[in-house]
Amino acid sequence: YSSLYQVGNLAALSGQFLDRGLASLRHCLELPPPTSPALPGAPAAHYRIGMILEKKNDPVGARAEYEAALKLDPKFTPATDALKKMK
Repeated sequence: YSSLYQVGNLAALSGQFLDRGLASLRHCLELPPPTSPALPGAPAAHYRIGMILEKKNDPVGARAEYEAALKLDPKFTPATDALKKMK
């Protein structure tokens, strides 16, 4: 999980290898949630997917991912902030 998340995280932050990052993060969401609180969970994965989709010029998909992150964790401020910036 951790390695897959980091591949997606790096893609979201760098803007490189977006398809690979997207696939990695989506695979994270298919796995059991991490047991360590130090590892980012599903809200963070949805948020990073949203970032990648924004970079791929898919604002509808990005918005859906940010909303999915907030559905899982209503206090996940990065997703709230991302949605505010999209308006």
